[in-house]
Amino acid sequence: MQSRHAINALASSSKRTRARLAASVLTLLVAPSLAFGQDVNDVTLRFANGQDSISGTLTDFRDGKFFLDATIGLVAIPVDGVSCIGNACPEETRLEIENAGVVLTSKDGSASISGDLIEIVDGEYLLATAFGEQRIAVDRVDCKGEGCIAVPESPPADPSVELTNGEVTLQGNLLGFDDGIFILDDRVMGEIRVRASEFECRGAACP
Repeated sequence: MQSRHAINALASSSKRTRARLAASVLTLLVAPSLAFGQDVNDVTLRFANGQDSISGTLTDFRDGKFFLDATIGLVAIPVDGVSCIGNACPEETRLEIENAGVVLTSKDGSASISGDLIEIVDGEYLLATAFGEQRIAVDRVDCKGEGCIAVPESPPADPSVELTNGEVTLQGNLLGFDDGIFILDDRVMGEIRVRASEFECRGAACP
């Protein structure tokens, strides 16, 4: 019953757990010592779906369960389908990551953190460290090491626009805007040029 309660509590607290991670990362990037405020038994448990995780202090590991002092209180998590991140993790439960060692250094060079890069998601590095999983915004740090990978580029803005003057409406991809002239690849007429003073532009690509 205790482990079932822990899993139900976890489902309702994933946002709070992520917020705790973000706060700890911010501390890491500004503190003189990266170990400041961390407990040697801090770990992160990642679930098989790759999206949910919970962090806290590992107080015990027995009978196929992790016993964790987390932000939601004391919880028991069954080991099945769970990987553990942190030096305190039992050897047989540790998340296996090959050739992913990196060092992330703040842009001003004042702080750094090392670990194994799990992935890049939503503009953040997910890093397996001695104190569990950490999330660090990619635009705040420089990455060095064999595990560094290219940061995925944001998808380009939709170039489609609508130009209208109340009587005529043109639709297509905006190719450019030069000296008060819209250059449009119109869906019917092909490339055309119209004065911006005579047409209203609608769409994310409008200047």
